[in-house]
Amino acid sequence: MHDILFINPPHPEIKNVVYPYKNIYMRKISQFDDVLFTRAENHDELLKSFHSMINRLKQEQYDIKCALISYLITNIEESMFQFLLTSNLLDCVTSVLLFQRLDDTQKEIFDIQFHLFLNRCIKPFMKFLNDEQIFAFEKALINLNFEKCQNLLQAIFISVRLTQWVSNPYRSPQSLQIFLKSLKKVLSKSLLIFQQYSRDLMNFENYHKFKNFNTILKNPENDDYKNYDCSLPNLLAVEISRCLVISVFLFDSFSSYDLSKVRSNLISCITTLLMLSPSSFGNSSTIECLHKIRTSKKLAIPLIDSNEHPNRVPLISILQLIRLSLFSIHNYDQFILLDIASVSPASQSTVLMFHPKLYELDKKQHFFNRCLSIDSAAKYIKFGKTPKDLIELAIFLRSPELTPAHLNVLTKDLNKIVFIVYNSVKRLHRSTTDARILIASAKIISFFISFTDIDLIHNPTAQLPRTYVYISEKICDSIVSSPLFSLIPNSKPISFLLLSAFEELADSLALHPFSFLSVITNTNPTPGRVLLLSYVIKSKNFEKLVFIWKEMIKFNLGKIISFGLSILKVPSVITCNIAADFFIALVEIACRYQIPQDNIFQLCQTPLLMLNNLVIRLLELDPIHNSISMINFLCFLHRLISKSKIMKSFILLTGGIKFNEKLISLIKSDISAISGKLSAKAIQIIAAVSDYNNTLQPKVLAAQRLIFDVPHHYWIRDWIHELNQTSECEFLPKHERGIFALAATELLIAWSEPPPLAAFVSKNLNTDFVHKIENFAKDAGNPFDYAVFKMLGKVKEKYAVAEAEENQDDLINTQLKFQSQNACKTLQGMFFKIISNSFTKNED
Repeated sequence: MHDILFINPPHPEIKNVVYPYKNIYMRKISQFDDVLFTRAENHDELLKSFHSMINRLKQEQYDIKCALISYLITNIEESMFQFLLTSNLLDCVTSVLLFQRLDDTQKEIFDIQFHLFLNRCIKPFMKFLNDEQIFAFEKALINLNFEKCQNLLQAIFISVRLTQWVSNPYRSPQSLQIFLKSLKKVLSKSLLIFQQYSRDLMNFENYHKFKNFNTILKNPENDDYKNYDCSLPNLLAVEISRCLVISVFLFDSFSSYDLSKVRSNLISCITTLLMLSPSSFGNSSTIECLHKIRTSKKLAIPLIDSNEHPNRVPLISILQLIRLSLFSIHNYDQFILLDIASVSPASQSTVLMFHPKLYELDKKQHFFNRCLSIDSAAKYIKFGKTPKDLIELAIFLRSPELTPAHLNVLTKDLNKIVFIVYNSVKRLHRSTTDARILIASAKIISFFISFTDIDLIHNPTAQLPRTYVYISEKICDSIVSSPLFSLIPNSKPISFLLLSAFEELADSLALHPFSFLSVITNTNPTPGRVLLLSYVIKSKNFEKLVFIWKEMIKFNLGKIISFGLSILKVPSVITCNIAADFFIALVEIACRYQIPQDNIFQLCQTPLLMLNNLVIRLLELDPIHNSISMINFLCFLHRLISKSKIMKSFILLTGGIKFNEKLISLIKSDISAISGKLSAKAIQIIAAVSDYNNTLQPKVLAAQRLIFDVPHHYWIRDWIHELNQTSECEFLPKHERGIFALAATELLIAWSEPPPLAAFVSKNLNTDFVHKIENFAKDAGNPFDYAVFKMLGKVKEKYAVAEAEENQDDLINTQLKFQSQNACKTLQGMFFKIISNSFTKNED
């Protein structure tokens, strides 16, 4: 089964069923013989009937007009659409709708009838989309606030635009982002209806009959229109799904744009469409694309979890998820389905979602109860009574059938449940691989924290039971120390599920700022607790109580900084990354919610002061044997600058002379000659500070960006002077020579734009330095030599162009305008103004 699913599988092609929309709704029969176009035997009789209807619509009373329009739009066929336009009947209907006062009931009826009309005639409607009558008709539907029709019209336009975007050789991610944001809104409306009716579709024998939610209608004869569904018609869903899958394959071709939001929206749209209409992905174009996936690794992440955390889902994962869905959706062989479900957590949750009755088979309850995706299992697994097992309890608490009566019973046993969770986590050894216990524990505690009834609006200091925070710390420590956990979800979906459980626990704690901060800042800092604090600060629930958080951070800023950066005392890659992510989150929150400028300045200055102290200590001692802690701190600083636009701008505008001096002391030839790693990391920091694309203000004039996005020419001249003095480092290990060459090449790439900076560097940098880099790469061998020579070729081209076209003094002349007695105050004021403008534009 693994080979069938992952190694060039024979994809099943799912045929989309065409549903008879016009027979779902009771037709309105006209009382006038001359307008009965359904009796027309040829085109002339059809046109004659349409002209008669135009006359009737101009002459008759309100009730008759409504009956005529209902008769027309419930009986018109796709083949008649062109004649509808030729006769100008659609234009007449539009005029009646706009100038006739419709009551609320008639509006609701017309909304459904016109929606069904658009579904039936969607092909010719899209063909004549630019026709004036169509445009006026669309405008009328929008002005009358026909919600179901508006949603469908928006989907039609998105489908057309996506098709044009895919076929356009000049496609851009900016335009794709616009389409995806609109599509996301359309799909979200349909998803609400999907969730509303999902409980009624749990019959295993008849499940395939109701898979398309366009058929879910109340009895029209009772005029119960409120629950009429307005999900996408098959034709649109197929075309949109095709374009979305192609967009995934085109994604790697984009480079000059912030793609994180585009990728997140793309994955969100695909996962939502998979929930609503998985059959739409069974078209030949999509299947042809899926055949190009040539990996046997299990990378798919469960559908519901992917939909809740689209910003963390790899693109390859979503393609595998489509593949699993196609194999599961219309397969009704129990044994094949169970074989598919046993392959991976994603396949298990996919099979359970499409075939929930499998859970009721003998001896299969335990298999599905152990599902790693608790949110997927909770929607379909039912329990007769409150379970005692920890994992089953987590599924039970997420169930949509959880009632207040269940909550009352759980509240009585709350102490027992909390005690069981604590002991279960405590019994785990430090590097546990039992992901089920960790995920279930995080889900259970986050559930009870979220349902704790505390009115923080009127009583901000109200206390959450401290036990919850202590257990949360214990769970987070266990998750972070697990070898299955990764800050960036790796190829194993388990790491994603652990991270999403971790994030959910942080979201619940964000609702209790006073209780959380008062406990966590008075405990011993660990990587797990610092990561928990950073996720709480970044939580979506942070904004709900932002006025409380703002005051808490302002008055506890020193304790929070000290707690988060204390883990740097134990140097490792993990602690450096966690500390950097924590500091980035804290800086961004402080700037976004405008805590006092003195506090922001104190916060941003902290890592620079630490750098100053560590460099002094390093140079006083033996740099060879005491460089490990310094290298790890530089890793922290490099991640901080490269990932945070705010910190980069702060260093350039207010970093001061000491920052420059300390970096220069680390790239001097006497240091690089004995510790290539140390100098290489310092060079990477210079490259991060010089990264022109890492900016808060990308649309500002180029001359202004030379001030706040490019290091001062004094700094650059000092750095170039030291690099020109670089020795051959003959007694350095080959690997360290390769690391140094790679870092130096990265710096030259950073200095290749903007053109004034490239011209300045080209003028002052000795050609011998480039030759030394090439020699280092040759000595280091593969893979350094290939990467360095490939990048250096592009760098030389850019420098040659800049040297020929740019005035080499442009950088100096522009930056000298800010050389005055009050330069520090001017630049500091510019820093805070840039931050303020940046967050204002992002909110807009």
